[in-house]
Amino acid sequence: MSGKQIFIRRLVREYKFQWSVIRSILDWSIILYAVLPLILIAPFIYMEAWNLTHLYWSDSIPFTVLLFALLLFCLKGKIRTFAMEADLLHLIQQKPTFVQLKRYGLLYTALQLLVETAFIGVIFLPILMLIYNFSLVDALLLALLLCTFRFFAATVKKAASRALTKWIILVAAFILVYLFALFTSPWLYGVGSIVAFSLIYIYHYTVMTITNRLFLKEVEIEKAERMKYIKFLLTFSNDVHVEPIKNSQNNKPFFLFPDSKRIFKTRNKLNGLLEVLLKSFLRDKRLLTCIPN
Repeated sequence: MSGKQIFIRRLVREYKFQWSVIRSILDWSIILYAVLPLILIAPFIYMEAWNLTHLYWSDSIPFTVLLFALLLFCLKGKIRTFAMEADLLHLIQQKPTFVQLKRYGLLYTALQLLVETAFIGVIFLPILMLIYNFSLVDALLLALLLCTFRFFAATVKKAASRALTKWIILVAAFILVYLFALFTSPWLYGVGSIVAFSLIYIYHYTVMTITNRLFLKEVEIEKAERMKYIKFLLTFSNDVHVEPIKNSQNNKPFFLFPDSKRIFKTRNKLNGLLEVLLKSFLRDKRLLTCIPN
């Protein structure tokens, strides 16, 4: 089976799973009396926003506030690879197939970022054009800047090994993009965004999809993405208590293999697999507490 076929199979399986989660709370009465009316009313509300924009947004709110909020939204997002824990036993050894799977995951991520950013841009288009006097082209260039920043933020969150390093880079990039959007020409940051987006994509395509150094983090990202709707529902449930789980990849240990040095001098498939399992076991306090007395 090729990497493309595995990607399609896992993507379809995930959408089926997420739909089953949504269906668990949306029965026919909610769909009939809440979801369908909302879908029917939404186009009319959007058309009204073009005619009566001041009902939905005050012109006393400066553009800097809206830009700050949009950049905060752009901090959300993750690079998908559709890797699974079971891949450690078989698929990761078939490097061309595994690389192809991750590259299709990268393409899916890039398209998802573009579509979601375009959707947000369309929602705020009346505000940008009628209150802040943006042209349609200026709004498109701003959307490209936001999408590129979101792609960069997702890359940093995946590649940074230390939480402190990650947040220093993100805060610095946030301030830089914020000032860039305020004090430079839309054409300048628009062209820069296209170049930066392309470079980030090439970096992932040629470097990040080939290495398996971040495999455990990629698995955790996929687990989080699969469970995001369930976690969202449990957050608003008063009957279920969810214990907070720390991300072992974002809390790098200081004593047990902090720099991920090799344990075995000779490298082969068996030693590599044993080393990964041993390190992941010793680094995870949840697994250590499961040792029987």
